[in-house]
Amino acid sequence: MKRIIYIALIVGTLAVPMLTQALTVGPVKLEYSVQPGDTVRGEMIVQNEENIERTFYPSSERFIEVNGEKRFSKDENNLSSWFVMQSSITLKPTEQRVIPFTINIPSNADPGGHYAVIWWSTASPQESPGKQVSIVTRAGVLVYVRVAGDIVEDGSVAKFLVNGAHNFFASVPLELSIHFQNSGNVHLKPTGEFVLKNLFGSEKAKLAINPYGLQILPNTSKSLAAEWKAENSNPFGFYKISYDAVFGESEQVAQASRWIFIFSWSPFIWILIVLLAILFIPALIKKYNRWIIGKSGSSGLRE
Repeated sequence: MKRIIYIALIVGTLAVPMLTQALTVGPVKLEYSVQPGDTVRGEMIVQNEENIERTFYPSSERFIEVNGEKRFSKDENNLSSWFVMQSSITLKPTEQRVIPFTINIPSNADPGGHYAVIWWSTASPQESPGKQVSIVTRAGVLVYVRVAGDIVEDGSVAKFLVNGAHNFFASVPLELSIHFQNSGNVHLKPTGEFVLKNLFGSEKAKLAINPYGLQILPNTSKSLAAEWKAENSNPFGFYKISYDAVFGESEQVAQASRWIFIFSWSPFIWILIVLLAILFIPALIKKYNRWIIGKSGSSGLRE
């Protein structure tokens, strides 16, 4: 009897529906260039991905980057306190809605970059943490604002690497990367290309430096990488790799180049076989001819 009860309890537990909360917001990021005192109007999309009606609440936080990771914090004296939007929205199952918002730029806003995220969550900002018993879902839109004034666009490439700090390689693909340092007071989005040429100057590849449009915040650095997969699976010889990184509204350029050597074993083995053939086949042919002549001479004497 106990076994039946235990089985019933297990089956009953497994039969309890697992409610998952899903929320989609977009776009991933918004960028604005403004003047102090401006009023900016924008829009974002919020969609309820669940099959039940949900109410979502907005909030905002400042963000910075530390070692390539975003850190969020509550701070009333920055962009996160400049947003104005409705206090909540209720969406039917799978409903999507365009949500307007306003950014009021203070007249005394510091020039340069300001960064915040607008979160949408199932948790009300007024709700007591002790009463929150469900899993909270939240998703956000990153907002980048450039306030005009004394703007400093100062960037440089600290490192230019190919598969780390190497110059000799036995195979492909190769990872090309630059470590870009932003020393200014506004975010930068480097663009440009890596260009690969062989020893004779023939162009073998062009690869975008920053295909996803990554932003680099002030006083931070970020690695921008691309992978080269050669059309020839066994490239061999010297290659020159260069880059041109363009950044800022003033379109400054950082550029450099370096040589690498790819020593693939497959072509080397074929070259070695050809060299051995050139060296030894003539000697073998001569030896074979002497043997034939000698054999013919011996046969003539016996007759």
